[in-house]
Amino acid sequence: MAFIWLAKTRGGEVYMDIEGRGPDDSVVYLMCALLEDDVGQETFLRAITSRRTAVDFASATLQRIQKAQALPPSEDDFRLIGQLTQITDRVSQNSTMFSRAFARVGYIQPTTSAINALSLAAVNAGRSHLLKFALEVTIKLMIHIQNLDTHILKNRRQLVAGDVISVMTRIVGYLAKYGPSSHVEAAIDMIRLQAPYTTYPSIVMEFNRMKPPKIGLTEMPRESKIFPVWQAYWVSFFQRRNLYTKDDAHIMNICDNPSCIGTLQHSWISKGKCSRCHSMIYCSAACQEEDWKERHHKECSYAAENRLACKSSGTHYDLLSRLYHSKLIAALCDESFSTMNEQKPADASPSTIMTQFIDFSFPIPQVSMVPVDIDTSQWWKAYSQIELTFPQEYLLPRVTSIGRDPRLRVEGGDVRLVESEFPLGYRNVVCLTALVKRTEKGHVVLYSVPRYGHSTEEAGVHEVSL
Repeated sequence: MAFIWLAKTRGGEVYMDIEGRGPDDSVVYLMCALLEDDVGQETFLRAITSRRTAVDFASATLQRIQKAQALPPSEDDFRLIGQLTQITDRVSQNSTMFSRAFARVGYIQPTTSAINALSLAAVNAGRSHLLKFALEVTIKLMIHIQNLDTHILKNRRQLVAGDVISVMTRIVGYLAKYGPSSHVEAAIDMIRLQAPYTTYPSIVMEFNRMKPPKIGLTEMPRESKIFPVWQAYWVSFFQRRNLYTKDDAHIMNICDNPSCIGTLQHSWISKGKCSRCHSMIYCSAACQEEDWKERHHKECSYAAENRLACKSSGTHYDLLSRLYHSKLIAALCDESFSTMNEQKPADASPSTIMTQFIDFSFPIPQVSMVPVDIDTSQWWKAYSQIELTFPQEYLLPRVTSIGRDPRLRVEGGDVRLVESEFPLGYRNVVCLTALVKRTEKGHVVLYSVPRYGHSTEEAGVHEVSL
C-alpha cells in the first residue's frame, strides 16, 4: 500500500483505478479501509521504519489534497479531502515519526486552502448546498489538529495561524443564512470547544494577527443560533487581546517566594529562575535563597521530573502563560467586583474563596464565594465543576500556606483568595490559586501557585456531531 500510495507513474494510477471514479479515489478508499482497523493500522506503521518514507507519504497525501482543489466542486471532492484528513489523523495519532513528517511538509495551510477554494467555487457556481460538506471536512480537520497529543497549545494555535477558524466562519456565515439551522450546530460545538484557549498568550498572539472573516460575519443572520456564540467568542478574544497588548503585559513580575514584599516593584531577571527544575521564578537572589531554605529544596527534584513529563506529553504550562493568567485573574476580579458592586467586609474573610468559572457565552466570568476549610482534602481538590485529581502532592504545603496567609485574616482587608482553572487538553486543567490585592489602580496578584489537575471526565469532546 505504501508503494502504491507513493507511485507517481501513470501505470501505477491506472492499476488502482478499479472503480473508475478518478485516479486517486480507489487508492484513498483502500488506504482508509486498511487504517480503520487497528490490526491493519499497526501492521502498516510497523512496516514503515524510514523517516524519509514517512515524509514522502505525507507529501503524497498533500499532493492528493492539492489535486482535489483543482477539480470542479462536488460532494465527492469534499469527501476525498475528508478521507485524506482521516488518513493523516490515523497515522499521526499513533506514530510520532508520521506526526513529525506531516508537520514537516506543512499540510494544515494547504488543506485549509483547498477547502476554502472548493467552497468558494461552490458558491460561485450556485451550488451553495455543498457548503454542508465543506463544513464537515473543516471540522474533521479541526478535530484532527486538536486531538494531536504532542503539543496541546501549539495545535490549537495552528487552528488560528492556519486560517482554519477563518474558513469555518465564512462557510458557517453562508450556511446560517441559506441552510437549515441544524447545519451550524457542529460549528457551535467547535467554537465553544476552542473558546477557553483564548486565555493563552501564544493563541492570543495569533488572533492578534487575524482579522475577523468579514464575509461570513456579515452574512450571518443575527437571529441565527450561531451568531450569539460567535459574537461571545470574538468579545472574549478582544478582551484577552487588550490585556495581552498592554505596555506591562510582558513584565515578568512573578516571585515564588511567598514572603516577598516587593513583587510588584521587580522585573524578572535571568538569574532569578531555579537552575535545577526551571519551574520557579524569583525577583531577586535573596528571595530565591529564602524560598530554597524554607520550601523549595524539598520540591525541586519532583518539580524537575514533573516538568520533563509535561514537556514530553505536550502539557507543559510555561511561565508566560502563568504571567498572563495572573493578570487575567486580576482583570476578572476588577470586572466581577465592579459588576457585583461588592464591598462587604465579610466577603474578604479567610473563610471564603472566590472561584472564577469562565463561561464564554458571557463577557463577565461566573463567580462564586465558597467556604474554605484549609485542613480538609477539599482544599487540595479545588472547587472545580468537574472531579479532579492532583498528582503534584509535593505542592500541598505550598498551596496550603496560601490559605493560611496572615493577610487574609485582616478584618476588612484588601487581600483575598482566588482560584481559577484553565484547560490544557481534554482531561487536564491548570488550577491557579492566587492571593489578590485590591489597589487604587485595580486588583493585582501578589503570589500564585499553579498545579495540574487530571479528570476521568473529558474537559472537552473528541468528536463533534456532524
